[in-house]
Amino acid sequence: YFLNRKIKILVIPNLTPNPINYVKYFNVQRLLFTGGDSIGPSCFSESSKLKTKRDLLEQKLFDWGLKHDIPIFGVCRGMQLINICLGGSITKNLKRHLINESHVASYHTIKTDDGRVLSVNSFHNEGIFEHQVAKSLRVFAKSSEGVIEGLIHKDKNIIGIQWHPERE
Repeated sequence: YFLNRKIKILVIPNLTPNPINYVKYFNVQRLLFTGGDSIGPSCFSESSKLKTKRDLLEQKLFDWGLKHDIPIFGVCRGMQLINICLGGSITKNLKRHLINESHVASYHTIKTDDGRVLSVNSFHNEGIFEHQVAKSLRVFAKSSEGVIEGLIHKDKNIIGIQWHPERE
């Protein structure tokens, strides 16, 4: 039980042959795209294409969730996936583009669009800059060197964060 409501969590294996039938059968009502590993290497350009088994499975789930107005939340890799599925792209090897920030196993500050400054926990070497954000998304947080740290869909219940609130 979570806050007096029974919450069921369903893990969807990357090799699920038909993930849409799976989520329909279990009446999935929300999607969480987690961190861990990087988006496939073919996604580091303006014409990003998903290719790994995990990427392809998650793209199918994302497209299904988008079509059926399912709330979607992405953490780190999950935020990058959301951006790519909506037509954006990502940058590989962030450390080559940054002077004072590290986003690999470190804390750094971000600023939200309402002016708050937060310290966040990052574990990523890929990221998104303003020119790479999908047109249907709005930036709500970024680092001092311009790495996008929070995205929200302009019309749908879709949000992504680049940091890891679940890990120390």
